[in-house]
Amino acid sequence: MAQQAQRVHTRSEDIERLTALCAALEEEEHVAIRLANGSTISGVVVSKPGLQTFIDHSGNEGLNAVLKLDNIGGMGVTRYFWLDDVLEVTHRPSPEAPA
Repeated sequence: MAQQAQRVHTRSEDIERLTALCAALEEEEHVAIRLANGSTISGVVVSKPGLQTFIDHSGNEGLNAVLKLDNIGGMGVTRYFWLDDVLEVTHRPSPEAPA
């Protein structure tokens, strides 16, 4: 049975965008994401997101994905984001990586 999501997507353009975002987010990678609300959040990708089937609040079935980021802003906080809220991904060097 599909879980509920705020929004689901069925248009090929939307699914292609979500697929590209999934491909751009690797496990344990340090990233900054720009969200639809204009905010930018930095953290570590906990696990690579993958498209899943969800049902929206109107009963429509479609695709979306969940992005789980850890160490938000270097504070050790973990948050979840709907992938369709992500507008841009910027890859950042690991803090342990040499400058």
